[in-house]
Amino acid sequence: MRLELQLMDTFLREYSGVPVAYFPNPGNAGDSLIASGTYQAFRRANVPFTCINETADVTGKVVFLGGGGNFVPLYREIRSILERIHETADKIIILPHTIRGNEDLLSRLSKNAVIFCREPESYIHVMRHSEATAYLTHDMAFHLNVSEFLRQCEAYDDLPHLYKVKTTGTFLQDAERRDMSYFMRQDGEAKSKNAEIDTIDISTLFEFGVWPNNAEKSALCLMQAIRQSRKVVTDRLHVGIACSLLDHECDLFDNNYGKNSTIFYHSIRKKSQQVKLCK
Repeated sequence: MRLELQLMDTFLREYSGVPVAYFPNPGNAGDSLIASGTYQAFRRANVPFTCINETADVTGKVVFLGGGGNFVPLYREIRSILERIHETADKIIILPHTIRGNEDLLSRLSKNAVIFCREPESYIHVMRHSEATAYLTHDMAFHLNVSEFLRQCEAYDDLPHLYKVKTTGTFLQDAERRDMSYFMRQDGEAKSKNAEIDTIDISTLFEFGVWPNNAEKSALCLMQAIRQSRKVVTDRLHVGIACSLLDHECDLFDNNYGKNSTIFYHSIRKKSQQVKLCK
C-alpha cells in the first residue's frame, strides 16, 4: 500500500519562492532523519529556507517549526518558541507532530497557525483545543527519497571518521553476526529499563545535530547501523521508520505513551511489511 504524501507536497508548493524561517526540532538521530526529509521536501518544492534558533527575531515572517515528538509535556522546545512567536510571526506552520497536553497554548493559537499532526490522536486533540488549521498527515521522515539521500551523502568524505569514532567497541562491528540487534532507548520515554538486554541506543549515539549537513550525517549513520544488522529490535520510532524506508526487518515496540503504535498503524505498516509492531 502506497503511503500518501501529496497533502504536504501540495502545501509546500504554495510557498515556492517564498523565503521562510525554519526551526529544526532539536534532538537525536531520529530528529536528524526528520530534518533530512524536511530539507529534501523544501528543495523539491523550491522553498527557500533559513535555519533559525529559538531566539531569532521572526516578526512578520513565515516560520516553519520542525516536526517530531516535542509538543508533549515531556519536552519544552516547541512550546517555548511557540509562546514567544505566536503573536508576532506572520504565519506559523508546525510540521507533523505528536501532540499531547498543552491545551492552554493550543487554545491561544489563532488562524495564523497551521498544525500538521502525524497520527489521528494528535489531530483530534488539536481539533478539540485550538482554532488553528489542522491537518492529518505523516512524519516528515517519510518524505526522504533514500536513493537521492545516499547520492547526496557520497560527498561527505569525513563521514567514515565520524562513524568510526562513534562506533568504538564491538556491538555494531558484530551486528552482522547477531540474529537480532537491539537498538532500545534509555530515556524517559522507555516503557521498560531494558537492563537485561544487550542493547545500544543508536539514536543518541549518532546525535550530530539537526542543521543541514549535520542532520544528513547523523541520519546516514543511523541507516548504516541498521543496514549492517540482520534484524532490528527497537522502541525508537525513527529507527522503526528508517527500517521501513530501507524495507529492513524490524520488531518495533511501543514507547511509554503510545506514540509508536499510533504512527505504526497510521503510516509505517503502509510503507513496509518488514516492520512489525510487537507487544
